[in-house]
Amino acid sequence: MRLAALAWRGLAARRLRTTLTVFGIALGVAMVAGTLLANQATTDAVRQAAAELFGRAELRVRAFDPAGFTPRTVGTILRRIPGVLEAAPVGERRLVVSTPAGPEEKVFNVLALGVDPDVEAAVRTYPLQAGVQLSADRPSDVLVNAAWAHENRLGLGDRLLLTGAPANEPD
Repeated sequence: MRLAALAWRGLAARRLRTTLTVFGIALGVAMVAGTLLANQATTDAVRQAAAELFGRAELRVRAFDPAGFTPRTVGTILRRIPGVLEAAPVGERRLVVSTPAGPEEKVFNVLALGVDPDVEAAVRTYPLQAGVQLSADRPSDVLVNAAWAHENRLGLGDRLLLTGAPANEPD
């Protein structure tokens, strides 16, 4: 008798054991595949978030003092850290932002990033869905995340008022 025929006969004789074994193997393979897919999706999301925040930058230096770095410190960073070709300062602050007063007024707590558009272009580009890139010629322009704008029913040309007041939320 051939070995394959003997194996099939043993599997057919113990149907419940065979079914449970096949189910267990399939479940194990599905769990490993699911874990690998979830890991890859998480890794991609973190990379995308970092790319949106840091652009092409490979190094981020953050000041402990809210006033930031002095121009002398920025110059020292450019000279002393090997491979640093550009430095683009970014001011970060949580703010209360609102649409103009009226019956449709909306108020938001946002993380506002202040950049010098001319220097920023060397480090980071912003993929636009509408509008134009920031320019020093238009200091009142702002860019907002397209998904956030859509979620809050904001469109191109809508006005946002930055009050400068810090948001009452922890960092």
